[in-house]
Amino acid sequence: MPREFQAELWIDAPPASVWAVLLDLEGWGAWNTVVPVAPGPLAVGDVLPLRLTVRGRQGVARPRLVALEAERALAWRGGVAG
Repeated sequence: MPREFQAELWIDAPPASVWAVLLDLEGWGAWNTVVPVAPGPLAVGDVLPLRLTVRGRQGVARPRLVALEAERALAWRGGVAG
């Protein structure tokens, strides 16, 4: 059965500042406890091998990057087996 995970968050900062943090892939660990590092560079259509840590359990997901719009969207789909 397909599962979906979606998250949204209001950040009181200019889009350019938020975008800079999102594109600092090696710095993800400062704010992202599930995926502390992401491979780069990012390009739509790429499969991203992401190392995950959830509730102390580690795994690997391979989602495909489906959106990369400067200061607007960073999205991927699939890659996590349930």
